[in-house]
Amino acid sequence: MGTQMMEVAVPSTTAQSKSKAKTVCLELTEHRYLRIPAAIAERFFPGGVFVPIVRPSGLHLIPTRGAAAGGLILKQRNLAGDRVVLLDEVIRENQLDLAAGAIEATPNSVHGGLTIQIVADEP
Repeated sequence: MGTQMMEVAVPSTTAQSKSKAKTVCLELTEHRYLRIPAAIAERFFPGGVFVPIVRPSGLHLIPTRGAAAGGLILKQRNLAGDRVVLLDEVIRENQLDLAAGAIEATPNSVHGGLTIQIVADEP
């Protein structure tokens, strides 16, 4: 994987501006757990599993059809049905500079999941 440091940003790209896609709010904890509210998890990850793929265009969270297809399993966090998944390995291996706190993600009509925009640091 790349050696450049990357940071999360949610820039307004031309494609995003044209689609007027609404962003959804997720949360990254200090221990690098991604928290996903129940309604968002059910809408974008109905099988409870996704594959994280890092590309220059962003961190893509691509849903799969159940655990047998592979990927990261979303664990139920509370009785409300909120989900949580550990992203520490993905963040470290790809040298993503993700700060704990609220993270905005954009629905991706191509793969049906969510995309977190990333911007590479200048060398």
